[in-house]
Amino acid sequence: MTFTAAQTHQLLQAINPRRVMRDGKGNSHLPQQDVLAHLNRIFGFGGFDYEMLSLNLIFEQPTTSNDKKTGKPNPLRYDCCYKATMRLTIRDVDGNTVCKFEDGSTGDAQNQTRADAHDLAMKSAISLAKKRCAIALGDQFGLSLYNKGQLTALVGDTLVKPDAPADNVPDVQADVPEPKSMGHDEIDRPRNDDEAAADADSAPSERSAAGRFDNAAQPQQPQVTAKQIKDAANAAENVGQLGTLWGEVKHLPEDDRDEVYNLIRQLKADMLALAEANTAAAA
Repeated sequence: MTFTAAQTHQLLQAINPRRVMRDGKGNSHLPQQDVLAHLNRIFGFGGFDYEMLSLNLIFEQPTTSNDKKTGKPNPLRYDCCYKATMRLTIRDVDGNTVCKFEDGSTGDAQNQTRADAHDLAMKSAISLAKKRCAIALGDQFGLSLYNKGQLTALVGDTLVKPDAPADNVPDVQADVPEPKSMGHDEIDRPRNDDEAAADADSAPSERSAAGRFDNAAQPQQPQVTAKQIKDAANAAENVGQLGTLWGEVKHLPEDDRDEVYNLIRQLKADMLALAEANTAAAA
């Protein structure tokens, strides 16, 4: 068995611009939750599975810094990097394997507590490796974005497809909601301007392949400001919300980051202390 006529018809469609996200530098990418949702839309629940082939720690590095206001040392923080390789298997309606794709990626976390550094770097590597596997399925999974953010179909057509026509097939991506960032493990972007410039003349990679949209009508996502993150942090109701904001701080100018990091760190400590006190009182 191979893909059905309806599946092949969908895979040959151009990606819906609503599914595409852009970072602060204008680089386009698909978030992990969109890729997983679209695998379910096209292949059905249980019609695919992921297998982790390897997950390795590349480095763990402690970092030190001083508070800009007091000059006193800040608590010890860590930088961390993991490498993950994954396998994506696609199955037909009878459960037979149609194809397999393998790929990998690294993921890092910077200026975190030791546990958070490992957690965020590991999740980032796994998330990116999953998305890279799905790229082999074509434009519906972001292949055209590697061509400087192209939104029109890059594959176009294929000589191998079912003989039966795919009549009246609805576009399963037509009414999808706009995706939202899930935090640190959803960031696909060049690490610095030098890397972006180097990749402009070379084969694309996951972090630098997708450039600016060619469609001028596509709205520009505003870059987050330090004030917006601080206001959101002060209004946060739980540690999970603070964790999401922590990942957004990397979009800020370098001079603003320490102040915002310290605010989020203090708010997290206050929340944990309050939760511990409430637990002790309840006991």
